[in-house]
Amino acid sequence: MSDYLTTAVPGTGGHIKASPEDFLVEEIPLYNPCGEGEHLYLLVEKFGITTHELLHRLARACRIKEREIGYAGLKDAKARTRQTVSLPGVSPAQALALELENIRILDARLHRNKLRLGHLAGNRFQIRLREVGENALDHALDSLHILQQVGVPNRFGEQRYGVLGNSHLIGRALLRRDYAEAARLIMGDPALISNERWRRAAGCYVDGDLEGALEALPDRFRNERALLRQLLDGRSHEQAVLAHPRKLLRLYLSAYQSYLFNRVVAMRLDSIDLLWNGDLAYKHDNGACFLAESFRLAQGLSMEGERRPLRVPISDPEVRPEGNDLLLSFALPRGCYATAVLREIIKADVTAEF
Repeated sequence: MSDYLTTAVPGTGGHIKASPEDFLVEEIPLYNPCGEGEHLYLLVEKFGITTHELLHRLARACRIKEREIGYAGLKDAKARTRQTVSLPGVSPAQALALELENIRILDARLHRNKLRLGHLAGNRFQIRLREVGENALDHALDSLHILQQVGVPNRFGEQRYGVLGNSHLIGRALLRRDYAEAARLIMGDPALISNERWRRAAGCYVDGDLEGALEALPDRFRNERALLRQLLDGRSHEQAVLAHPRKLLRLYLSAYQSYLFNRVVAMRLDSIDLLWNGDLAYKHDNGACFLAESFRLAQGLSMEGERRPLRVPISDPEVRPEGNDLLLSFALPRGCYATAVLREIIKADVTAEF
């Protein structure tokens, strides 16, 4: 079984994201604002902050509730990103006059409805690949040609699995109702943690010293601290884990779904352009979706299944050399990861956040 769809082409080598300026992602809107209505659509460029921090700063500056702000997708903090958000009851002049750290307002136009999650056609990427190997340009062009002809393996990116790369394992433990294992994974493996206080807290937890773990854990680890308090109060592992925010628990389950899907993609790489008996063909031009089975755990943790294509089209791929670097640009449908393309070009797992 091949590791890459483009396995016949050598990799370029090199590395990515030595600087946030090496990576630009720009949303491709599903529709343009009509010019009238009660919602102001802002095209913003942010640098070094998450989408949630962007929403928080805009809400505070415009004196509106954060939940009233609409957005189409989440964007990486360690990059330069451009995305659209919607604000109710704010004028274009008011928005354009804002001066916020690490945020630039590029455009402001009115529309009739709030922007909803998923309301984008895709994302356009511009990426600098640094210090590539010999003949890297030819290898990149050959790999991109194959991806254009066959499609991009639609893998989820490694960032789907969290900072310790174990979110999917927590999801698996939840699905198996192994709450003691879920709690251990949430606290983290000391060998994988670089933060000194977190590592010390995780070590205390492994040794059964819950009070020591709580004392060592930084204050910002609110959910982990809440879990420890639940256990110190005599709650079971099940009660302590399920006291986590439902949104976070569902994120763990979703990460496990992503992991299973990536295994399917890997299994199908050698025949990704062939239909097997039992496959469902997917038309990318109309986005047809199909009913899938779901699984249910505790109340509020049901996960509805959905179909995801094994491969997706890549649009407008370009590559050019600049010194010892390559400059790549391409577009992918929404929900797809730039790392899926970079992995095929570099011929290595790409763990930087995209």
